[in-house]
Amino acid sequence: MKVLALLLFIPALIPNAIKAQRCLDYSVLALMGNLEVPGASDNSFAACRTRMNDRGQTEIVDYGVYLAKLDTLINQKMREYTLTVQSSMGGMGLMPSPQTAADGQALAEKLKNMTPEQQKAWAMDQANQRMQSNHGPSIQDDPATANLVMKTNDIGVNQLAAVDREFAAQIQEVINAKYGALHKVPGPDESGCPQSGKTGMHSCACVNGVDGKYWQEMVAIEDQYDAQKIAILRTYLAKIKALVGQVDYNIGKLNYGAGIKTKDLQKALFAAQQSAFGTAFDITSTVIHAIHQEGANLFLNEQNSNKMVYNLSCVK
Repeated sequence: MKVLALLLFIPALIPNAIKAQRCLDYSVLALMGNLEVPGASDNSFAACRTRMNDRGQTEIVDYGVYLAKLDTLINQKMREYTLTVQSSMGGMGLMPSPQTAADGQALAEKLKNMTPEQQKAWAMDQANQRMQSNHGPSIQDDPATANLVMKTNDIGVNQLAAVDREFAAQIQEVINAKYGALHKVPGPDESGCPQSGKTGMHSCACVNGVDGKYWQEMVAIEDQYDAQKIAILRTYLAKIKALVGQVDYNIGKLNYGAGIKTKDLQKALFAAQQSAFGTAFDITSTVIHAIHQEGANLFLNEQNSNKMVYNLSCVK
């Protein structure tokens, strides 16, 4: 779940030789309006694009226009961040080398395995090293500007990360409970279905009826735990939006970093926006995708059973 946020955070850790990036000129909070809370499994299935195969079974082609648009939005904004970083590197006559990419990946793994306290200590150590290596005054901006940038960075990086960890932990509890409940459901027992004619096969009405009851129970469990996921999603969307709104407001007040002179402060503000976007769309989009896809898949099996085409090892 954390890949998106980590990838977005890496550019802010590239060495000081690279030109600082100005924040992207948009509101992350406004983009969060594209995050729609999903419904029950039948609604997820209804949003899918489907087709009929040559055996009369319905198949899911894709999970609908909404998820496709959400993925396009996320990929587009990730690409904009990447292009901004690459543009500033190109402006310095630099391009990321394979070694730089490998170092960035290793750093991401290192940070992922740290506690929040260790991450903070590491960041402070890096900042101290960079200030000691700089020539001339390290801060060229007035104290009010510097304080607002660091406050914004703390919200965008540290406070949002803490909320995201809580969100992930609560969702994982529900996921574990759901799969535990699904695994407890006995598989369909078709042995009681009568054999039909000379083939010795069971009748399609019987075996698909047995299968249908099984999938109906599976869908009911999915919807039960999805309702819990949705409640958690609503709660943490509100918390994330509140913090993202503060980041957006401060970045706008600082003119997206355009007037900031200190390179490290520019980078800190850019990192705040990157991290805010990553947190806004990381676990939230993962949960939305999972609810849509897992619910639709189970409901599809129930539907095919009801149409007596889920189980084809039978005779009509």
